[in-house]
Order: sequence, then C-alpha cells, then structure tokens
Amino acid sequence: MADNGTSPKGSRCIALVGPFQSGKTTLLEAILARTGAIPRQGSVEAGSTVGDATAEARHHKMSVEVSVATTNFLGDNYTFIDCPGSVEFAHDMRAALPAIDAAVVVCEADEKKIPQLQLILRELEELKIPRFLFLNKIDKADKRIRETLSVLQPASRVPLVLRQIPIWTNDIVVGFVDLALERAHIYKEHAASEVVPLEGENVDREKEARFTMLESLADHDDELMEQLLDDIPPPRDKVFDDLAKELRDGLICPVLFGSATRTNGVLRLMKALRHEAPGIGDTVKRLGIKAGYRDRRECDEDAPHCARRQDVDCARAIGTGRRRHDVHHTGNRRRARLRRVQDRRTEHREARACGPRRDGRARQARSRQDRRHADRRQDRASAACARRSA
Repeated sequence: MADNGTSPKGSRCIALVGPFQSGKTTLLEAILARTGAIPRQGSVEAGSTVGDATAEARHHKMSVEVSVATTNFLGDNYTFIDCPGSVEFAHDMRAALPAIDAAVVVCEADEKKIPQLQLILRELEELKIPRFLFLNKIDKADKRIRETLSVLQPASRVPLVLRQIPIWTNDIVVGFVDLALERAHIYKEHAASEVVPLEGENVDREKEARFTMLESLADHDDELMEQLLDDIPPPRDKVFDDLAKELRDGLICPVLFGSATRTNGVLRLMKALRHEAPGIGDTVKRLGIKAGYRDRRECDEDAPHCARRQDVDCARAIGTGRRRHDVHHTGNRRRARLRRVQDRRTEHREARACGPRRDGRARQARSRQDRRHADRRQDRASAACARRSA
C-alpha cells in the first residue's frame, strides 16, 4: 500500500463530468488514444468514438447514457466513466458518482455554462469527491487564463488553483508551463509535448503564478507558509505532497487545460491523476466502508446480522447503483424465508408428537363418511325396487 492509501494493483475509477457539449466524450477518446488503448482517435462528428456508441447517441451527437472504458497508464489501471452533461440525464451522473475515486470536470470559458457547472461542482462538493478542472478547447481561447479563472471561480466553493499557465505565440496557445515542475512544454499534433527552456517573459509569469499556487497551498500548511515568508524555495516533493493532500481533503480544485481534439494536455492530466488523485484506500475511508472484507466467504455464514457482510453488500451496492437499504432489505427477506421454513418444521414435529390423537379423529371421520355412502346406496336400491314393482 502506498503512502497516500492507493493500491498498486487496484484500478482507479475516474468520472468525466461537465456541462453539455464541453468535450467529455472527446476527452475520453483522447485519453484512450494517448494511452494506447485504441489504435487511433475517433470523433463525435464521425460517430467513431468508443463512448456514445448507441444509435441514439450518434444520431443526436450527444451522450444519452453513461459510457465506461478502461486503460493502462505507466502500469496503473484506470476506469473512466463518461457521464452525460445534459440536465435530462443528470440522474445517470448521480448514480455513478458514489463509486468513483475522483472526478475530472470538463468545461470551457463560456459564461453561459457557468450555472450548470456550478450545479455539478455542488454535487461533487456535497459528496466530498476530489476533483480536477480541465479547461478544454484551449486552442480556441480568446481570453487570458486569469480572466477565465475569475469567470469560473464563482461556480466553486473552494479555490480553483492553476497548475499550468499557457504559452502564447501570436495570440495562440502553443504550449504550457507546469507550475509544480517549473518546466515549459510545446504542444505537438497528436504526440507528446516537447520540453523547451523556460525563458523570456515566461520566466516572470511562471514565478508569479507559482507563488500564487503556493500561497493557496500554504493556507492549510503552516510549514509551507513559513518557507514562503522567509523566501525559502520549498522542496518539489513538498509541493506535490501538499497538492495531493489538499486535493483529497477537498480544499482545492487544481486547474489544467488542453485540447481534447488534438490530445494536447492529455498526458499531463493523466500524470496528475496518477500522482495526485486518491486511490481505493482513500475512497473506502471517504465512504465509511471497512476495508479488508471483500469476500462474503470470509464472514460466518451462520451470522445473518454480520456487520462485515453488510459492509461488503453496501460496497457492492454502490458499484451496481443499488441503494444501501435495498441490499439490507434483500438480507431481511432471506432471513424471513428462513424463519418460515423453521416454523413449518416446528409444526411438523408437533404434529408428529400428537399422532395418535390425529389418527383417531381421522378414523371417526372415515366411519361417518362410510355411513353416509351406505345410506345413499340403500336409498338408490329401494328406489330401483319400487320402479320395478310398478
């Protein structure tokens, strides 16, 4: 078990949520393509994506149900749940949220979609689900990143913390600077980004943005605050540990960006999920489920009220979308059926104990029935004799 509660053999479950037509299905396709799960990236317009595979979804070019896909990245397994963004299918998203380890909220710099983004973030906040914000379609951005962040911040109760700043060339985003690693990257078309020297005006922008990120982290870390006040550069490992811890505790919402159609920023998102997203251990603690009892056979089958078995049933119910009390009702029905069988066996034993009395009553009933039959035969014989005499 790793220090952050993750299991190297466990699969992380990540939900892709966000407003309608923000690019969630395209992002899922980009993730599958960049991690080698599929040979080439499909598109929603062409109807060739892994998600939205139903005829209705491809006809309307929108998600109408949950899509699930798995992939492997640097030895870790991931299960992605692409949730519909339309409000008509919000119940599908709500059914999937309790089972996930983290969420990636896909959005864009569109003020018209802020109300829906706020509703989604409120759902995640109430369930205490760690979340990243992925600002999609950065190649079409017409605002500076800080302006976009100021537009999106009212939708979130916790600070939106920039993990990257864009590199602009002729008013076009051509790359990014990772504020935690302090590295500059230039986008490549459908390929991994290229690391370039951090120079020019990007140096000053990076220092300012990095200090703002560290200030947000220091609000919940006194040691980091003292280092900032004393102008001591914090160790890189310390920064990553704070990012992961405050993400799991729901104190911040890291912001990354990219373009799903070009797979820009996808690998950086996957690395953030790998190093900072919580794992199975943290999710089990968040849900209040006891870990270590995943097989019902480990429980005593003669104990119908076994608390460990109820925890296992509840965990399975969350995975299948059933409600917790539904599982408990199923157990109650099994116990009621067992009691009825036991009651019938008890009645049978009592009946056998008083067998002679019951046999006597049966003989008396048979004798009365025989007399009635004899009387009827006599009446029929008398009637026949009377007819012959006449």
